[in-house]
Amino acid sequence: MVATNEKRAQAELDEFQGRVALVTGGAGDGIGRAIANLLARRGAAVVIADVHSRRLEKAVEELTDNSEKTVKGYELDVADRGAINEVLADIASTVGPVRVLVNSVGRTTIGDILDYPAEEFERLLSVNLTSPWYLTMGAVRHMREAGGGAIVNISSIAPPVGFAMIEPPYAAAKAGLHAITRGFANAAGVFGVRCNTVAMGMVAETHFARTHPELMPDLQTIPLRRYALPSDIAEAVSYLASDRASFITGELLTVGGGANFGI
Repeated sequence: MVATNEKRAQAELDEFQGRVALVTGGAGDGIGRAIANLLARRGAAVVIADVHSRRLEKAVEELTDNSEKTVKGYELDVADRGAINEVLADIASTVGPVRVLVNSVGRTTIGDILDYPAEEFERLLSVNLTSPWYLTMGAVRHMREAGGGAIVNISSIAPPVGFAMIEPPYAAAKAGLHAITRGFANAAGVFGVRCNTVAMGMVAETHFARTHPELMPDLQTIPLRRYALPSDIAEAVSYLASDRASFITGELLTVGGGANFGI
């Protein structure tokens, strides 16, 4: 039994061996960085794309120190389609075709839906919905040529639980993200490409949670009686991106500790 467990543990450590993983928002203080770190520890050549140059440099340095695999960073505004094309092409030519794409970049602004700035609404839709669509479309072309791949979109419980009252564009974008996940799963499955979504509520030990502690739910509403951590989300992403989930596509996995979010 001990030998079997050791073999299983070693298999997990090597499960992304030879694969290039692109994580958007991977330099952020929380979920994106946790995902990038875990994929690197499990054998992936990790590429981080982030709009903040200073934190990107720090994240790449941290990953490089903790990983024997290739680590590369790109300063990228995911709303810039031309820049997305350039980044995907450069990754393919310098590191290899993207085989795992994690769309974890996110942006939100709390505001009243009856008085929300139109410019901010459009910016949030661009970052949270249009960019995952465009990145996935480009990545699928590379995955098709490479023989397959996996996309994991980071989403939220916001659409079905009424967060549109305080986060209208964010909730709208995440509802749309669920729809395009299914769309890509159906269209790209024939090429060996899977596409799934991880949905979550408030996650502790993130910048957003520290900025908005008033939005953290009562622990009594969570059966497991604790908040999600970035590592919990990273584990779910790693599973869906791995061959352990080889027959799972078009699905939405809620990482919520058993809370009834209605999804």
